[in-house]
Amino acid sequence: MNFYDRIPIKMAENAAFFWILHDQALRGPNYTLAKLIELEARIDAQLDGLLVHGEAGWNACEAALRFEAPG
Repeated sequence: MNFYDRIPIKMAENAAFFWILHDQALRGPNYTLAKLIELEARIDAQLDGLLVHGEAGWNACEAALRFEAPG
């Protein structure tokens, strides 16, 4: 597997990580609305990247779902 093949996998991992941060931000008192919007933009960027990668992006998402953990 070369560097470019790992990009969708990393994007799926990043999206899951940012989603966990988002969930914690909604429950915590330390995030401002501006920071929450910034975090949502980071999630959107990862999801957009997965869409651009087409089938490889979909496969990365399916593989990430096998973890059965939040994110």
